[in-house]
Amino acid sequence: MKEGAQGGDLDSSLDAGALITDLESELYEIKGHKKMEGRAHLGFMKALGLKKDLDWPKPEEITDVDYLSQHPAYYEIRERLRKQLLEDEEGKTKFIVTGHSLGGALAILFVGLLGYHEDTLLLEKMEGVYTFGQPRVGDDKFKDFMNSTIKKYGVKYLRYVYSNDVVTRVPFDVQIYPYKHFGESYIYFDCFYRGRDYQLIRLKIMLISADWKSRLLGATPIGSLKEACWLL
Repeated sequence: MKEGAQGGDLDSSLDAGALITDLESELYEIKGHKKMEGRAHLGFMKALGLKKDLDWPKPEEITDVDYLSQHPAYYEIRERLRKQLLEDEEGKTKFIVTGHSLGGALAILFVGLLGYHEDTLLLEKMEGVYTFGQPRVGDDKFKDFMNSTIKKYGVKYLRYVYSNDVVTRVPFDVQIYPYKHFGESYIYFDCFYRGRDYQLIRLKIMLISADWKSRLLGATPIGSLKEACWLL
C-alpha cells in the first residue's frame, strides 16, 4: 500500500443472512438514471443496499429520508470515502477495497456502482480491489461493463482463488443464469499454497494447444509437450 493509502473492507461473516443472499441468485437489471449494460446478482445488490423501487439513483437525487436513515452500505461507504478524500488537502490519500467470499462480491460490485455513477474522484483514488474466494457476480454483458470500467479508470483488480474452493465457481454459468467472472487475471493457490498467476497459466495452455495442433498437422512441434505440462 502506498503512503497515505487506507483500506476499506467490505467483508462479511458466514451467517444466515449471508447464506440467504447467496441463494437469491436472480440476475437484476439496473434501469436508474441510465441503463447499465448487463445484469448483476440480485442478492448481492440487496446486500449493498438496493431497494428495487428506487433502483440505484445518484446520491444527490435520493429524497427518501427513511431509506437513507437505514444507512445503505453503498451510499454510506461512498460518502465516508469522499469525505475523507476531500479533507486531504495534499491529495495523497488513496484507498483499497477488499473482501472475502460474499464480501468479495460486494467489493467488486461497489466498484461497478461507482463506475455506473461515474464517480471519478473515488475511482481515480482507488489503489486497487483485492478479493478472496469471490463468487461470480454478473452476466456476460456485465462482465464487459466491468472490464471497461476497470480499464478506463486504471483500477488494479486481483481475484484470489484457493484450490477447489466451490464459492469461486458459483453461481454457475448456466443458460438460465449465465454468470461470468471478469478481469485480466487472477491469482490461484493450489492445496500446497503454491501461487500461480492465471495469465501465465493461460499462456502455457495456449502453447500446449498449439503444440498438439502442430503434431496433428504433421508440422514441427513448437516445443516439448512434456516440458510444457511440467511447467504447469
